[in-house]
Amino acid sequence: MKNLNLFSVGCLLLFASPIVRAEPVSRDFITARGDRLFEGDKPFRFISWDIPNLQLIEDDLPFAELNPWRLPDRFEINDALATVRQMGGTVVRTYVISVHRTNDAPGVPRHVLGPGRFNEEAFRTLDQVIQAANEHGIRLIIPLVDNWIWQGGRAEYAGFRGKLKDDFWTDPQIIADFKETIRFVLLRTNTLTGIVYSDDPAILCWETGNELQSPAPWTRQIAAYIKSLDTNHLVMDGFNANELRPESLAMPEVDIVTTHHYPGSKTKKSFAQLIRENAAKAKGRKPYVIGEFGFVSTSQMEEAIKAIVETHTSGGLLWSLRFHDRDGGFYWHSEPSGGTQYKAFH
Repeated sequence: MKNLNLFSVGCLLLFASPIVRAEPVSRDFITARGDRLFEGDKPFRFISWDIPNLQLIEDDLPFAELNPWRLPDRFEINDALATVRQMGGTVVRTYVISVHRTNDAPGVPRHVLGPGRFNEEAFRTLDQVIQAANEHGIRLIIPLVDNWIWQGGRAEYAGFRGKLKDDFWTDPQIIADFKETIRFVLLRTNTLTGIVYSDDPAILCWETGNELQSPAPWTRQIAAYIKSLDTNHLVMDGFNANELRPESLAMPEVDIVTTHHYPGSKTKKSFAQLIRENAAKAKGRKPYVIGEFGFVSTSQMEEAIKAIVETHTSGGLLWSLRFHDRDGGFYWHSEPSGGTQYKAFH
């Protein structure tokens, strides 16, 4: 984001921890009590980063390359997580479990290739991410599906069955297909550590998805299914809104609620005002995490982070951090929001 790097480092140090070596860390699972997250008996709070390239790179753009997609390697994964840890961050939110798109060029890596069909190479990369998160003392928030087209999502699940994208919320066969992905992910044994994902404390929570336009009954069904397979991890509702929906706060199957904040015409309220209002709604009910925020001035970002700190909100994640490229330099990503003034942090 433009002219914000030093400011971001300062804000992250609000919850700074000593820099640690990349060696295995034995930790408790994150739990929820009332409206707080806990690590063991200690309250757990964070200001940190979204890293959307951590499980699949979308910006590989050398001069002679026509395919911008590739899987990150071990150097890049460690570079990303070590960078966060050096700034005092303790949580990273990845992007989604990607899905094959009909217009994908040959060689584009995706996690889900079709109903019940999975790309082992892509999941071995996720194995590396989880292993490295343990070594760097980082917790992961992993969204399970995307509402949008970027890395494939609900429209692709529907398309596998010749249906429309909105059928994803109600069609029994499509829901069963998505549940099969959830089952595969949660019960996967990490090829590097031998630990089943559902037993790995590096994962903070599973998010039902990214910026979903999901009806409440779908959310409740999917959250319940996640909990039926995994009794260790929390579930975060990935419903897309800048104001918390009452249904999410009332669902016993949902442990964490979240909002995303970007400039737009839907509301005149500032990020800080929305965060304070949402925190008041969540108080005494569920932990509240700001899953993404960005593309506004430094002063507005400062006020948003101040609101996160002062309301005792569980956490906030800045959009977004990109890491070093194995071939030199950084991965670059331009964002259309904010009048092309902003690009990813590095």
